[in-house]
Amino acid sequence: MNLAAEDLTTEEILDQWLDREIELQQCLLSLIQHRNNVLIRGKKGVGKTFMLRRLSYEIDKLDDFKSVNVHLAHLMSYDTNNALHEFPVRVLTQLCISAWKDIIGKSFLELEQGISYRESHAITQSKIEIILLDIYHRLLSKSIRESSEWNDKIGASAVLFTSKSQARSREFERGGMQPHQFVEYLEILQNEVFMPSGVRNLVVFCDEANLLSLENQEQILARYFEVFLTKKIQFVFSIGYWDVELKFDRHDLAFDLVQDISGFESLGDIRALVMMNLQDEDEETVEVIASRCHKEYSGIPRQVITLCGIYSNLTSSKQVPPSLKLINSSFEVMNRRLEHMNRTLKDA
Repeated sequence: MNLAAEDLTTEEILDQWLDREIELQQCLLSLIQHRNNVLIRGKKGVGKTFMLRRLSYEIDKLDDFKSVNVHLAHLMSYDTNNALHEFPVRVLTQLCISAWKDIIGKSFLELEQGISYRESHAITQSKIEIILLDIYHRLLSKSIRESSEWNDKIGASAVLFTSKSQARSREFERGGMQPHQFVEYLEILQNEVFMPSGVRNLVVFCDEANLLSLENQEQILARYFEVFLTKKIQFVFSIGYWDVELKFDRHDLAFDLVQDISGFESLGDIRALVMMNLQDEDEETVEVIASRCHKEYSGIPRQVITLCGIYSNLTSSKQVPPSLKLINSSFEVMNRRLEHMNRTLKDA
């Protein structure tokens, strides 16, 4: 059984969908009818990624909508000390990769190769290919140079919307992109790449922010407030926390819907989740495990699923029939894991 929602197939997401229909419809209404941004909040493990995966699935069923998924946990692989400034780089990079694969129909390897010989092959490349290659190259470069010469090559509508007579150039470090520059690049990709390809509404799903520090999450929302507020491209932003709330208090200005996700309150939903993960167990065992998960873990799905995995491993390794002792042992192992995780977070 996969524990992480990002590892599940679409079919598994649909099969394991429980008690989130009201939240799902509220988010879809805000995204589709009102063209707004959505902020999804909740403790770790409550099912935020599950919700984002289902929303993305529903969005992609629409003709003129497209979803692009950005895993914010990957910010740590760019620069562990500067996740804040790497946020626009990650978003723009993923947009370029998505467009290259889904619109151009070429592989990621061809995108990488295209950078090295884009000058010699420019005559055979479409305008969209040239734009994507140039933006992708700039994002990967340590120093990004904006100049009118580049505009002349691919059209004055790109990047800075300057003309020949407005020659100017400037440089900035990759991590130093300003919010207004982020907005400009988003507009280029939307107007010059996605819209001409039939995508009128682009929705960026930003997930796994809870793997960043709470401070980083707040900083990203605050620094790029202008970007979210413009709504040139819609954002679904998922944030997570343990026992504290975010301090950034302008959510309602940039994110018209703030959707809180919590653990399952209904014992019936928890029972159904346990049954999905322990299909061969008898009803009594399922009931005992579900009741304890409801009481001890507040119905948080990831903790319920992890507990079921621990229990399955214990029963299979010991090759003995289910018993209350094994159930107790499973909860002891699970609680030790949670205690260790909490200590690690407090020390971070």
